[in-house]
Amino acid sequence: MLSAVVFSKNRPLQLEGFVRSLMVNCQGLRSEAITALCAVSEGYSYERVATAVPGLCMVEEQSFQADFIRIIENGPPYVLVGCDDVFFTRPFDPAEIIDALATDSELFAVSLRLGRNIRPMPASLEAYGPFLRFDWRHCRVPQWNYPFDVSASVYRRDDLLRILREFSNLRTPNFLEGNVAQAIEHGAYAVKPGLACYPLSRSLTLTINRVQETHQNLFDNANLSSPEQLQAAFDQGSVLDTERFAGALNHHIHTDSRYFGLRQLTEYPVREPVPGLVTVICYTYNRSQYLPKMIASVLGQDYTNIEFLVYDDCSTEDLAAVVAPFLSDPRLRFIKGEYNLGGSGAFDQLCDICLELTRGEFVCFVGDDDIFVPHKISRQLAYFAEHPKTDALFCDARFIDAKGRPRKGEFRNAVALGFSSANLARLQLHNNSFAHPCVMMRRSSIKLVGGFACGKASFCADYHMWSKIAPFLNVAFLDEKLVAYRIHGGNESLAKVHMCRQSTLDCKFDLYKRFTIYDFFPELYATNCDAASLSSAFVELGNLILGAPFSYPALAAHCYEIASRHRGNQVARVNGLIALALDGRGQEVRLKAPAILAAVTGLPDAQADAARVLIGQALSATRGKLDNFKNVRLLRESPNASALRRMLG
Repeated sequence: MLSAVVFSKNRPLQLEGFVRSLMVNCQGLRSEAITALCAVSEGYSYERVATAVPGLCMVEEQSFQADFIRIIENGPPYVLVGCDDVFFTRPFDPAEIIDALATDSELFAVSLRLGRNIRPMPASLEAYGPFLRFDWRHCRVPQWNYPFDVSASVYRRDDLLRILREFSNLRTPNFLEGNVAQAIEHGAYAVKPGLACYPLSRSLTLTINRVQETHQNLFDNANLSSPEQLQAAFDQGSVLDTERFAGALNHHIHTDSRYFGLRQLTEYPVREPVPGLVTVICYTYNRSQYLPKMIASVLGQDYTNIEFLVYDDCSTEDLAAVVAPFLSDPRLRFIKGEYNLGGSGAFDQLCDICLELTRGEFVCFVGDDDIFVPHKISRQLAYFAEHPKTDALFCDARFIDAKGRPRKGEFRNAVALGFSSANLARLQLHNNSFAHPCVMMRRSSIKLVGGFACGKASFCADYHMWSKIAPFLNVAFLDEKLVAYRIHGGNESLAKVHMCRQSTLDCKFDLYKRFTIYDFFPELYATNCDAASLSSAFVELGNLILGAPFSYPALAAHCYEIASRHRGNQVARVNGLIALALDGRGQEVRLKAPAILAAVTGLPDAQADAARVLIGQALSATRGKLDNFKNVRLLRESPNASALRRMLG
């Protein structure tokens, strides 16, 4: 019931990439349902595209408007429209899109280019099945405020035909989009008010070069990859490396050449995941004493359809000899890397390398010193079966010592028990509450966010991953102790505390930069985003950051400063002083303390008394001496201060 039409002008290499990325990501779409309307100049040829994609319908353009009408008027009732500089980054289900358009008469289109990663976001987004829905007429946010585009949206065929027959002289896709947009803006043409998109965009526009004579390429106009150069590369067997933009979290619809790369068509064949197969991944370095029990616990699972990869990160110990007795089990593979990556903190690369070498529909990780209980995998799979919309599932664990004996202490915490997909992003700013041996994820969900890559050397690849997925994926917690988590003197996190601390702070800073206050507090959408609610949200965020095990005072101070801007917030000013003190600027606190002490007289008695105590403690604080504040209860706003405070309880 869905067809796709793509417009191309002298870009056979990009057209091949469009079609290939569309067929990989659009579930069930066959090449026979795709039509390419191609404007071809002398020196360019699309013959290799037809060879590379059998079944693709190629139409050489004679008259853009008339050709487009002829292609769609006798086709399926729903049409995906795209251009050859658009590429698809994540899987999507056309049945979901068709259902939304078929049942909602006020919905004009489902956009594949928009999502919560496209910034800034409108405040009016509402959950709508698997989509987000908004009224474009009341949206003033750039990239979101116009209803008709030809880059990557799905329309009803009849709505498209009405537009094409209403206007004249539509010579190119840009004329089509521009004329319709201008008519809508001037009130001369009306379309339905609703637009929908996925929570994460499913496409991006890769601005490699400029071919349309009417539009300047704002991102990458150096023309280093000219149409002539790309045609020559295509003739020599090169294609776009579509893996470069798979799972991209771009913040603009158009992105620059960072995602551009070529490869030979015969390289890196796509390996489809095997349904029902569970991948277990362990990367290890010089842990010969713990490996046998860990391997035995994985191979001894009561769910047997697994593949188990042990990846040796170039150990100096002979781990191959340790693993050898287990290799009679065909489910186990042992691979030794040529270079040590973990020593430089490239654990994200280790994860992604191991993912490339495996094929399971579901993925688990296990530390080389940890142990799975016998029903760990089966219990998590059962949860996925009962909750099919879940993307990532964490479980609880228990502590053991170097000899495998139980240790005191509770592994789980209040965050693990109380998180939801709505609050996980802000809770991650406080602390990483989930250990990677406890997770099971869908491989498709890992691909959805571009793998574990975080763009920098990090000892906290798992923390970066959970923070990256927080606002976008459905995450759940299974309150069962399914992992034995070993604590001993050789733990990576204990041996390299300083580097782990810095990686944690880096992750918090990246998380803070990547998302908006609406990601951290989706509750704001229900408060009309008034000044009091925004101020409360920033105070709460600052408190989470400042009270964290790895505190980030400067980041907290920034939150309090923004809170004060919204409403002259006294609580924010007091907590901001504490943050400055913890950041080592005691002299600044001393200078400002008298004015703040005078200001707290307007606070309720209990808060005013607490503020005086806190300021007294802040005056004695110096850089690095955080113990003074371990038991400090940061000021919070009155429960009646705003709609947001009431919603948060």
